[in-house]
Amino acid sequence: KKSNPCPICNNITGHCKYSPLNEIILCHNFDIDVSGYKFVKKTRGGHWGVFVPERDYKATLDPETVLLRAERELERKRLQEQKQAVSLSDSERHIEHTKLIDQLSLNFGDESDLKRRGLTDEQIKKGGFVSVKQWQKLREYVNPNLAGVNVSGKGLTNFHDGLLCFAKNPKGEITGYQIRVSDRTVNSKYV
Repeated sequence: KKSNPCPICNNITGHCKYSPLNEIILCHNFDIDVSGYKFVKKTRGGHWGVFVPERDYKATLDPETVLLRAERELERKRLQEQKQAVSLSDSERHIEHTKLIDQLSLNFGDESDLKRRGLTDEQIKKGGFVSVKQWQKLREYVNPNLAGVNVSGKGLTNFHDGLLCFAKNPKGEITGYQIRVSDRTVNSKYV
């Protein structure tokens, strides 16, 4: 990026990588000597050169440890980018959450609990509260890229029975939910 050029080659395209956690720089240029940085070696695929600050290299880091950390960081970023590529937009999540709500209902115990907490019938309906059973099955397909939906799109991955409490963005779109767990022996009230 223009505001953060690569400290090795000064490239501003964002193709070089930097891990602030362990100060490893992965640069596409390996033929460069840069004051303050030590070239360790190429990554396994040979796409990047691994560089570390000279002080770290001299202190304790051996080249294999540095390389292993760099490769783990690259893999973590690759998986994160892959996950983001298939993630649903807010509008798409709203559509899928609406499909989910339409297939579920609110059981008597959860409804009574909401009323005991002071919610009116109108607030309960507007909130879209519904109950789920462990490993809730669904009649209609819901996109498996929606968090909490299993790979078949015909069930949920929830470990506990509970009440779905939805979160909305400023546009009123449902973007996510938590489950208020029915089992009071579970450590966390919400998952």
